[in-house]
Order: sequence, then C-alpha cells, then structure tokens
Amino acid sequence: MIILMRVDSKLVRSAKNISACNGADRIVAIDDAIASNPTLRDTEIMSAPITCKGRVYGVEESIDHLRKSLKNVYKTVVVVRDPGIFVTLFDRMPELPKSVDFAKQPKPDDTKSVEAIKALVERGVEVYFLDWLKDDKVTWDSVKNNY
Repeated sequence: MIILMRVDSKLVRSAKNISACNGADRIVAIDDAIASNPTLRDTEIMSAPITCKGRVYGVEESIDHLRKSLKNVYKTVVVVRDPGIFVTLFDRMPELPKSVDFAKQPKPDDTKSVEAIKALVERGVEVYFLDWLKDDKVTWDSVKNNY
C-alpha cells in the first residue's frame, strides 16, 4: 500500500525521516537522472533507514512497481523531486492515492512546479505543503491566490 506521495528535492534522505514517522517498509524514489546513474542511485538507496528498503526507479520503470505497491501489504512512501512526475503517473495510474505532500511551497517564479500543482488539482489530487519540523500543514487552496 502506498501511504504517502511526496515531492522533496532530498528524495530518500528526506523520506527516511518520514518513513520512521509513518512506519513505512519501503521508500521508492522516482527520478530518471538518478536511476540511470549507478553512483547516484546507490547513494540514494544506501541513505534509506535500515528498517526500510530503498529503491530508485525511472518514471517508466516505476509504473509496474507502483501497481504492485498498491496491492501489497508493505507500507510504501513514494518521493520525487519533480512534481511533473506525479502528473505523468496520475495520467497513467488514476488509481494512485489522491494526495500529494510537498516538502515546501514553490517560489512564485517556479512556474513549472506551479503548473504541475494545478494539473494535479485538476486531476482531483489534494495538494498540501508540510514542513515536518514545524508540523504545519498548508493546503494549496489556502495559498493558490499567491501564484
């Protein structure tokens, strides 16, 4: 089961803290550039906590793994750096959980992220921003007029 879908530039390094809080068994990072570079991929995988299996996949490769994650009992955290990846995944897999957590709000001039957020919302996805250190959840609806 997928328990959390998160956008965070730190990928597995950030998700390991979240996995401890949510009792995750697996962390799946999705990033074509990192997945295709053995050194970067292995660094990400090794940064997973010992209680969690870390995996890094490219976007296309991730789809079969995510489908399996939806059906199995392992609690899985899915993390990406680029929110556009989630747009692609929701187009291919509408059965994904309809909630995406962002590590931080995009800057007003980050049009790529803002457009991806709008596309996610159009697909019925709840978008929110959660700073785990402050435990402060902010919804897209409450800040969208800033963009």
